[in-house]
Amino acid sequence: MELFIKLLFFYAGASFLTWWFLKGLLNPFIEAVVGIVITGLFVVLSFFLSPFIRVARMIYRFILRILAPVWVKIPVYTLLGAGIFVLDHFYGTTIYAEDETVFYSIVFWGTKYWITQQGLTIGGFFLGLAVLYLTGVILKFINWLIDHPIHISILLYK
Repeated sequence: MELFIKLLFFYAGASFLTWWFLKGLLNPFIEAVVGIVITGLFVVLSFFLSPFIRVARMIYRFILRILAPVWVKIPVYTLLGAGIFVLDHFYGTTIYAEDETVFYSIVFWGTKYWITQQGLTIGGFFLGLAVLYLTGVILKFINWLIDHPIHISILLYK
């Protein structure tokens, strides 16, 4: 009889927890507990991990110094995105041909290409980065043009 009552309490408690999860009542509590645990771990481990953090910052600064210029990034990201599109068209469509994967058709210079959603997402990300850098360069050039004064002289002779 004691085991039956323990099981009854267990199922009642599990049903209450499930109901509270479904209603979203425990989510703020769980987020707060996880935040407190992460903060506690960070405080305790920060003493031991501080040399690694210093080395990581030095590596990050070094990488920032040797980054490629924008005129290199734009073609590289464009080639990466286009390459992902091409590889996905040739290999991704044959790999996922029997699966229920969604294919999208892209028309480029009058030819229709089929690309999976994953290839479209990853290739589009790299093409979007290239467009973002190109837009930044164009806007810097426009800002440079606007910042410089323009002098127009009109001379009238008799």
